[in-house]
Amino acid sequence: MAAYPDFTPQDLADFSGRPVEDYSGYADSAISQAELLFKLGTCTQEWPDDPTLASLAEMAIMAMADAIYLSQPYQAILANPFSSESIGSYSYSKVSGAVLSGIPTGVTWFDVAVNKLGQCDIVAGIPIGGGIEAFEWDAQFTDGNHDGNTRILSPDDFNTHQRWLIHDPSVGF
Repeated sequence: MAAYPDFTPQDLADFSGRPVEDYSGYADSAISQAELLFKLGTCTQEWPDDPTLASLAEMAIMAMADAIYLSQPYQAILANPFSSESIGSYSYSKVSGAVLSGIPTGVTWFDVAVNKLGQCDIVAGIPIGGGIEAFEWDAQFTDGNHDGNTRILSPDDFNTHQRWLIHDPSVGF
C-alpha cells in the first residue's frame, strides 16, 4: 500500500471528458471532499498497490468529485433549508451518512469501489463477517413473547427466574 496520489483538476477533466478549463478553483475542494468520503467509506488510509484496484479507487474519487463539483453552482438554492442538494439519488447531506452506513450513494464508480475495496470492521453497527454467539453451546429455550418466536434463556433468566428451570409457561416473558 502507498500514499494517496495528489489528484488535480486535470485528472478530473481526464475522467469526465470535459476540458480542464471547465473546472474552477472549486475542483480542488471537490476532489478533497471526494477523497475524504472514499477514505471514510472504505476505511482505507493507503492507496492500493494492485493496478486494477488503484484504477477503481481513482475512478471512485473522480466520479464523486465530479458529482460534488457539478452540484456546486446550485449552492445558493440548495442552502435554502427547504431544499436539499442531490448527488446521484441521494441528497448531499445524506451522502456522508450513506457512505458511513455502507448504503449506495448513487455514484456508480464510488459505490463499486466502496463495495470492492471496503475494509471497515463495522457497517451500520453490524460487524463484517463473523457473528454473535449467545449460549449456543448449552442453550435453553422457551416460547417467546410473540407467536412463533423462541427465546434463548440467559444466565440472568436462570438466576432471577428459577421457574425457567421447570419450563413454566406462566412466567410470561
